[in-house]
Amino acid sequence: MAVKAADNKANNLKSITDGIKGIVEAAALECVGVEVERAKEGGTIRVYIDSSDGVSHNECVSASRAVNEYLDRLDEEGRLDFRGAYFVEVSSPGIERPLFTPEHYTRFIGRRAAVTLAARKKAEGEILSYDGDEVTLRISDGSDVRVPFASIKHARLVYDFGDGAEKKKKHK
Repeated sequence: MAVKAADNKANNLKSITDGIKGIVEAAALECVGVEVERAKEGGTIRVYIDSSDGVSHNECVSASRAVNEYLDRLDEEGRLDFRGAYFVEVSSPGIERPLFTPEHYTRFIGRRAAVTLAARKKAEGEILSYDGDEVTLRISDGSDVRVPFASIKHARLVYDFGDGAEKKKKHK
């Protein structure tokens, strides 16, 4: 019985995420990804949007309103699986953007990423490849680590803030 409830919750979450993705894409924006953080009473639904020109504050506001209206409808119909209040955050992914899909790893080959695995292990390194099942990272000691995509719980790009600071110091 618990497995069926978990399957229903996962299907419901996928349905909600797909609906949000459709709303964002209807506004001619990319839905980079959706994160859901559940709390005892409510939670947070975080939506990352982007476009080839970046996203403006007004686009975030419009997307936020549309997503909120969609979630309110689901809630009224009893199809939103949150107890209590929930919060919706819509933003650009930023320079340390989260990585959600295999396409993200392919798109950002050559960039540094921090990866957290389901077993709470962490790895950070340059994305070398994505082969359909695994992401290969070159870590700081120069070795390559193959990470099964299915075991990645969370990942994001890592921006090296030190590079800019060093360059600025040299010009003073």
